[in-house]
Amino acid sequence: MIIWPDEVSPTTCSPKNLVELKKVVDTNTITILDRIKNKNSITRIYGHINKSGQNFLVGNTPFLDKPQFPDMSNIYVLRSNQKTTVHTIGRERYLSTETLNNEIIWSESIALVATVFSYLGFTTEGFGVPDQKTNESATQFLINNS
Repeated sequence: MIIWPDEVSPTTCSPKNLVELKKVVDTNTITILDRIKNKNSITRIYGHINKSGQNFLVGNTPFLDKPQFPDMSNIYVLRSNQKTTVHTIGRERYLSTETLNNEIIWSESIALVATVFSYLGFTTEGFGVPDQKTNESATQFLINNS
C-alpha cells in the first residue's frame, strides 16, 4: 500500500490525523520516500536535521498516552553501516532557486513526517530520491525493497 498526502502540513500530518491512518492500515511499519538534492542515487536515510522551521509535534503533544517530549534519537530502521543524514528544509526552500551548500544532502520533508509517525509507534524507514529519479523508478525501487 502506498499512501501519499495531498500536502505535507501541520494539519494533514498531525498526530491526531495520522493516528486515524494507523487504525486503518494493518501495519506498524512505514516507509517514507522524500526528494533529495546533492545525491544521484536513491539513498537510505538514517537521520535528519530539521532546518525547515517547523515541527508537527509542537502544540500536539502530549497525545493519547504518549509523552510531551519524545526521544527522537533513533527513529529510523538501521539496516547497514552507512548512515546518511539529510537536512530537511521544507517544500518552499526545497523548490526555490536558492543556492544550497552542495556538500549537504538536502531533503524536502522527511523530518516533518517521520517524527510524527515515530511518535505514534510506527517503525520508520526512510529513502531519499534524487529529483531526476522522482518517477516510476522510485516507486519500483520501493516495491522491490519492501
